[in-house]
Amino acid sequence: MLILLIFSLFAKAQVYPIQVTPILTPPYNLKLSSYATTTDIKLRLNILFRDANELNRQVRLKLIIKGQGLNIQSQQFVMGAPLVFLNGGNSIQLTI
Repeated sequence: MLILLIFSLFAKAQVYPIQVTPILTPPYNLKLSSYATTTDIKLRLNILFRDANELNRQVRLKLIIKGQGLNIQSQQFVMGAPLVFLNGGNSIQLTI
């Protein structure tokens, strides 16, 4: 028990420099294509770059959908996608 207590004092979770928070706008639709064909904003991505010492960092986004037997992943690189650059300590919002 003592070893577990000592280990918990030194254990730390990983902290990633970029935090992405997806926000879906109701009503939710089960068809993925409905999010791409609507004129309303259905998905917002809040992207926060936590490393305040870095400027103009290029990032790429990857989509992963998992659940109930689904495992859909986007390609590693999307040709023609606009470049996304982040400055440390700042956040941006992307909409779909």
